[in-house]
Amino acid sequence: MDAVMLKRNLPTFFEFVERLKKALQKPKLPKHLQPFSLAPLYVQLGLNSALIVTNLWLIWNKDEFMTDVGPAIPMTICLLFLFFVAVSAFQMRTRFVKGRGSRLAKLNLALTALSFLTWAGTIASFLP
Repeated sequence: MDAVMLKRNLPTFFEFVERLKKALQKPKLPKHLQPFSLAPLYVQLGLNSALIVTNLWLIWNKDEFMTDVGPAIPMTICLLFLFFVAVSAFQMRTRFVKGRGSRLAKLNLALTALSFLTWAGTIASFLP
């Protein structure tokens, strides 16, 4: 065996690292075939949870507000976020019909309905 053959057959550290990097890389699919990211679903779930907590906080602390303007501002902001979340929830539900993320999309839609109900309950609790 000559030196060239020996060098080719003996692995070096850098070749080992290169082979390890190649093995860890996932094969890239074209963009239209890649699965959707789950990050927007988690953001939606967080927004829905925040809306529900805010509305419940407003209901529980309704006696602390001296005027009608105090709860009106957070309720208006919650309504704007609720519109955004509802439209996005329906879009995500159609995007994640099957496969990865379908259960999260259903949960997101259910939490959107619950946040709308808590918003309506907040309105009802502040009516005279």
